Amino acid sequence: MGGERIMKKVVAMIRTERVLALKEQLSKIGISAMTIAEITAWAGQGKIALQRRGLPISYDLIHRAKIEIFIPDDQLDQVLKTIIEITRSGNPEDGIVTVSNLEQIINIFTLQEGENALRVS
Repeated sequence: MGGERIMKKVVAMIRTERVLALKEQLSKIGISAMTIAEITAWAGQGKIALQRRGLPISYDLIHRAKIEIFIPDDQLDQVLKTIIEITRSGNPEDGIVTVSNLEQIINIFTLQEGENALRVS
């Protein structure tokens, strides 16, 4: 395992309407795989005012998309820049991005590890 590059896990929780644009732009910079999931988030920052059957209600759960990407460390800056450029509107609800180190990655089918495990073949 010596000499392997550091791998990163990037998780972005963003507005669902920005997912397709982000996916397309990440593809253009060489990201070939990601996980996209619909999630419900609660931040406790306030409520969204809605009406149901003509009556006002407040709703504090919001729908978001969660995107997970595994990348080599040297792609991190470009991926973060792309995520921020595509998803930032200047509103508090734009979302968040987290980055963490990956200890190990193993492709179950090929048994390849590290960066090689990410190659689609």
